[in-house]
Amino acid sequence: MSGSEIEQLHATHGRRLFGLAWQLTLNAADAEDAVQETFLRALAAWSSYEERELAGAWLTRILVNVVRDSGRRRSYYQKHVEPNVPPATGAGVDPTPDPERSASLGESLEAIRDALSALPPSFREVLVLRHFEERSTRQVAEVLALPEATVRTRLKRARAMIVARLESGNVVWRKSP
Repeated sequence: MSGSEIEQLHATHGRRLFGLAWQLTLNAADAEDAVQETFLRALAAWSSYEERELAGAWLTRILVNVVRDSGRRRSYYQKHVEPNVPPATGAGVDPTPDPERSASLGESLEAIRDALSALPPSFREVLVLRHFEERSTRQVAEVLALPEATVRTRLKRARAMIVARLESGNVVWRKSP
């Protein structure tokens, strides 16, 4: 693989992989390390990889394995949220929000992050891939090498765990209809 090929691969998939890694590890530094390791592993295996048009799915699978491996090497699976990552702001948002509303929103986001970080890794993986990466159940099953029924079961249980944790903490949040 040439330098320009790896640059193109990184330009195409790097940002998305970082977002996925951050959702899985809940830490920006660990996410950067995971993406870097993903590209190193991809570079090492590039000559044996034949389906180059599916490189995005291949890189996602490598990334999930890298995160799993790093979790196995540690005595715990990243339970702290990166505190200095600013929340994303959308277009049309009032730049001077009501302080009470801002504090309430911050507490809700923190509670959701805590609930996500409390999930076992196998449940967090399916939830992040399905909802944050917006992959179909079939695609999640392929990436994680699991049966679709297992993915659906883990999704249902992960959602229930998050709802239970949010409700037990008396967090004000809005259920989708």
